[in-house]
Amino acid sequence: MPASSKETGIDIHRAADRGTFRDVCKYVEIGGDVNARDKSQWTPLHRCARKGHTDACKFLLQHGADVTLKTMELWTPLHCACVGGHPAVVKELVSATPSPALQSKTRLGQTPLYLAAYWGHLHSVRELLAAGADTTLKDAHGRAPGEDFHETVATPLKVAVGAALRAANPIVMSSPSVSQDEVGELKRRVKKLEDAVAALQAERFGATLASLGPAPTDPLSNPMVALAPPATVSAVTAAGLVAPAPANGGGLLTGAEDAKRRKV
Repeated sequence: MPASSKETGIDIHRAADRGTFRDVCKYVEIGGDVNARDKSQWTPLHRCARKGHTDACKFLLQHGADVTLKTMELWTPLHCACVGGHPAVVKELVSATPSPALQSKTRLGQTPLYLAAYWGHLHSVRELLAAGADTTLKDAHGRAPGEDFHETVATPLKVAVGAALRAANPIVMSSPSVSQDEVGELKRRVKKLEDAVAALQAERFGATLASLGPAPTDPLSNPMVALAPPATVSAVTAAGLVAPAPANGGGLLTGAEDAKRRKV
């Protein structure tokens, strides 16, 4: 019978949560239970997946960690990785997860794909779609993946995630009303969106995109301006994610115009 944390002298859940790889390895090597549950029914694999500790996840999987075990809220380790936005962990878990478990739902009816889309984690969405995740399954409120986003998700990610899901939706792609030319155009659109998102992410890490030219500068009429530097906004508008701001701010008055109006 596998040893408990108390018997091994190692708090495996704390070690997994912190990503203390040495302690995780030691715990397993001395016979600790890799599927040990805490009071909320979380396993060490749930903890590692939630925090994105890829090496620890790989090690636990290699030593018998069960990817199908659920917490009290019916979360699998894959749900945890999708919320955290850890595509490398998602990839490891997907490869170890039986196909039916990819569609597993939480107590709120949310699949791993729904959660990855909700939090705007495009790379995790792509991993799940490649593995055959169902884009049509709805949560307890009747919402499918991509129909609801967390308020912190930037606009280009929303558009890119939505386009990726639509391109993978069998209902859309098999519809008689959708021609092959339209399918091809949609796929090209998805690629363009992904490139624009990559440009946005590169800019956030300090990459220089000044060669892309000028960009709209009004944060009120174009929300992307408030989220990224001008060069990035230029990349996003060039890809068609958001329309460039009109010169007059889309009807919004500048400070000078507003002052003039007040005098009148």
